Amino acid sequence: MIEAALVIGYDGNVLHEHLPPGRSPVEIPDSPELWHDVLWPRRGEIAGIAHSHPGDGVPSPSSDDTSTFSAIERALGRGLLWWIATRDSLAAFLWVGPGKYDYDRASVIDEHPSWLPRLRELSAMPWDLVSEARDFALRAHGNQFYGSEPYSVHLDAVAGVLREFGHDSAQALVGAYLHDVLEDTDASVRDIEEQFGADALSIVAFCTDDLGANRRERKAATYSRMRRVLDEDVRLHGVLPAWLRDAVHVKVADRIANLRACLTSANTSLLVMYRREARDFREALYVAGICDSLWVEYDRLVSAS
Repeated sequence: MIEAALVIGYDGNVLHEHLPPGRSPVEIPDSPELWHDVLWPRRGEIAGIAHSHPGDGVPSPSSDDTSTFSAIERALGRGLLWWIATRDSLAAFLWVGPGKYDYDRASVIDEHPSWLPRLRELSAMPWDLVSEARDFALRAHGNQFYGSEPYSVHLDAVAGVLREFGHDSAQALVGAYLHDVLEDTDASVRDIEEQFGADALSIVAFCTDDLGANRRERKAATYSRMRRVLDEDVRLHGVLPAWLRDAVHVKVADRIANLRACLTSANTSLLVMYRREARDFREALYVAGICDSLWVEYDRLVSAS
């Protein structure tokens, strides 16, 4: 069981899933991005933060936990409720004073909040493999840039889209980080299969462009292959295997991340190119009932002004 955290709103809904790379057990996942991107901008909506501890039994906060609780509350200027979940128990804590690290168990809590299964699901995933995939991709991409940003910005954005729309199996996130390594780096098929397995390799291979003299030829060959693979699996099995569903999720999330980056940076030429390809892209990858929420966002971005 690996640590994950959820930022919980006053209405009991999840405002943010926090899964930073490199997190470790026994302390709340923490990073500057959590503060700058979520806690401060949404400070008026936050009731508290839930995170997981490994193991079973009634949890209690570690010294690292209470240090983080205290720092966040002092920066926000108010108290929060801090839930900690193990595999079989849930407890919540709040500051009681007088010392800044004096936290005690809340007397009354909902022992079965709607978000608890999601927290345990995230905690049970093999996130070490996701972290390894991110590290592998960053080494492989080296000093490459995505526009004016380090390539990690794009890879994290693709993974972020998968998390945002709930298509964030560990295998999909591995694919998100590795999706460009065969196409844009010296990483080999053997490297990927030996370190991450056959399914991860299948996802990356599916997402990798075919050869061609120019972008138009490459995309035409790639989209034809993708459609052929999807139609064949649906014909033979009626449903897509898990790796192929994840591959579709990754490819659509990648294009969503590209479109968002274009809109944010006002990169008109790239945006025009993606919109010109939009119909062919959709025809190549759309399968009814597979990542419908991603397609809604894709269609919104394609038509956004």
